[in-house]
Amino acid sequence: MKYWNALLAGAALLLAACQSGKYELKFHPADGAVYTLQANSAGSVGLKLLGQTIETDFESSIISRAEFDTLPDGQTAVAFNYEEYKLGPTTVGTDSLRRTVTPLDDSVGRQMLNIIRQARFSGRLNQQGKLVQKTGADSIWKAVEAALQPVEEPIRSQVATALKPLLNDDMLVGVLDQAFYVLPGKRVDVGDKWRNQIRMQSVMNMTILNEFELLSVKNNVAEIAVKAKITNTDSKVALSGLAMAGAPHGQHDTKNGFDIFGVKLEANFKGTQEGVVFVDMGTGMMQAAKLHQKLEGHFKFNSMEMPMVLDMKNEYKTARR
Repeated sequence: MKYWNALLAGAALLLAACQSGKYELKFHPADGAVYTLQANSAGSVGLKLLGQTIETDFESSIISRAEFDTLPDGQTAVAFNYEEYKLGPTTVGTDSLRRTVTPLDDSVGRQMLNIIRQARFSGRLNQQGKLVQKTGADSIWKAVEAALQPVEEPIRSQVATALKPLLNDDMLVGVLDQAFYVLPGKRVDVGDKWRNQIRMQSVMNMTILNEFELLSVKNNVAEIAVKAKITNTDSKVALSGLAMAGAPHGQHDTKNGFDIFGVKLEANFKGTQEGVVFVDMGTGMMQAAKLHQKLEGHFKFNSMEMPMVLDMKNEYKTARR
């Protein structure tokens, strides 16, 4: 009996210790709540080729809609879709998928935007904001391919190669994790730290190891610092810009990466990401985030290596509708 009493007392102390934090940081948006999520990126990619440094500015803006429903087990269902998707060097409006080298006319540009808007994704988020289950994800790219059938070749192949790294379930998982997977899912105090790991799979596949720290709580808003180390998950590259720039035989699939006339494009890099995230204490929703990402490494095209430096500033913000 004494043994069991001691065991129960120890368990109670452990539970009390786990609940001792002053602030609860859990993901629990209101049932039926609908939010606008905007993700902006701006920066530059520098490549050194044959002794010459080539620097390209990049800018993108993605506006999405996310609807949340509370589940009986405390997790949250999410239904997600894009509303605007602008790629650049500069964002140029709703037909921004047009390219100057292989131009698309206005009707095709609008059609591409409609395809993006029709892509739907649903899943389940835990109390840390992590996507733990995907539902209906396999149909996303199939729907895009079906919508592309009326477009003439070779434009259809080029557009498909450009869009596939941007419209797939792995890319959407990364977008949701980057925006919402920032919480410890428990009570913490100012100064407490926690970690997680995110995999971003798009143009380049990267693993982001995050360390978070609760800096302050003011006016029911938590200020959270984040420092991250970034490595490439694998060397495959799906460089959508090349597809649109006139490589009709270039192809991309999730297994083999980008292929230009039988030559693979690979990348090897590492880097850091630092910034701050603001979270609404009442819902666990990220209100805003500013992140600065720096990568260094190289692209490998056949036997030729091209040193690469990437400097990107990413901003996220949400607003309830």
